Amino acid sequence: MYTSPFEQFKVFEIYKFNENYNFVLTNSLLQIIILLVAFLSISYFTLSSTKVTYEIPFYLWIFKELYNFVYNTVYTYVGKKTGLFFPFIFFLFLFIFICNLVGLIPYSFTVTSHFAITFGLGFTVWFGVILLGIKQWGIQFFSIFFPKGSSAALVFFIAAIEFLSYSFRVFSISLRLLANMVAGHILLDCIAFFIFKSIFNSVAGSSVSLISTTSMVIPLIFLLVLLVFEMCVAVLQAYIFIVLSCMYIKEVL
Repeated sequence: MYTSPFEQFKVFEIYKFNENYNFVLTNSLLQIIILLVAFLSISYFTLSSTKVTYEIPFYLWIFKELYNFVYNTVYTYVGKKTGLFFPFIFFLFLFIFICNLVGLIPYSFTVTSHFAITFGLGFTVWFGVILLGIKQWGIQFFSIFFPKGSSAALVFFIAAIEFLSYSFRVFSISLRLLANMVAGHILLDCIAFFIFKSIFNSVAGSSVSLISTTSMVIPLIFLLVLLVFEMCVAVLQAYIFIVLSCMYIKEVL
């Protein structure tokens, strides 16, 4: 059992490949590799299947529904250029979605609870949007930092504020995902430990009765409801991340 709610977020070394360059395999890197291999395998077997059947496996049905859901979301914001950005957005959604759900498994590791991961995802989207804007509009892209109708005396001050506001997007989109995952998982871990202790204390040394059974069932139902709620939060955070990414892309199109 965990001795601290923060223990599930610790990165530890599994194997060191090279002593000179300090290249090590950590639990975070291992989980990311496993998720990438699983995702690529499912994608390969799904896309390479040419046999037409009316009955499809349940996991492929879920994959299809997620595919349609993300496609419709991207199309709502991007429109005719959905095909250009959809593969990246779909992979981004699945990566965050699966990492969030895997973090709910006991003794697993929550990849999206580390700022290095969320900042890397956020910076990729933010910097990619800047490159896309420069490619689309050239030097005119930087006009977004100079609002129309601004006073000549305040133009540089306003431009600096607009630049800082635009730059902080990478932190806001990263910290939103990070904070929700850390807070939700810590809350779930604390409540689960509290319920375990309360059930153990209520039934230890006592005979089976209606009161003891009720004291076990009600907390377990509450824990199950909380777990379902946290799963919904995991899906919602992945959805919010891609919606914000699509909004940023739409601004420069």
